[in-house]
Amino acid sequence: MSLSQSFIIGQYVHRNSIIHRLDPRAKLVIAFLFMLSVMLLNSWLSYVLSAVFVMCVVTISQIPPSYIVRGLKPVWLIVIVTSVFHIFLTQGGQLWLEAGVFSIYEEGVIKAGNIAIRIILLLVIASLLTLTTKLGDLAQAIEDLLKPAKRLVFLHRNLR
Repeated sequence: MSLSQSFIIGQYVHRNSIIHRLDPRAKLVIAFLFMLSVMLLNSWLSYVLSAVFVMCVVTISQIPPSYIVRGLKPVWLIVIVTSVFHIFLTQGGQLWLEAGVFSIYEEGVIKAGNIAIRIILLLVIASLLTLTTKLGDLAQAIEDLLKPAKRLVFLHRNLR
């Protein structure tokens, strides 16, 4: 499998789902708000609810979950390395294991799990956005959403 086949962000898969038919601007705003909320998650219940939401969106989009999991393959190394750093460098809570200079604390394991789940949720939502929206439509949606900012810049220049 080549890198272009294994890395799915940016690829479009045609299906006749509700998610595919949503307005690209709505998808962008929903994806942005979801990504923002993922960064604010602070309990295991919120992680579970977010994962259930993502699984529902995947099901509704008619994109095979195996396709999305395969698409995450290139990112597993980042998830693993980030988790290992948190496990060994974050101190706090109960000491679980100490071997020479290496110590594993409860807080490090919790942070590693939190970060791994966040990265995966963010990547799945970003993948779903591009898998269900043509890139041209996505570019047009970004341009449309940024039109009010263009007016603000115009007003700012005229006020000087």
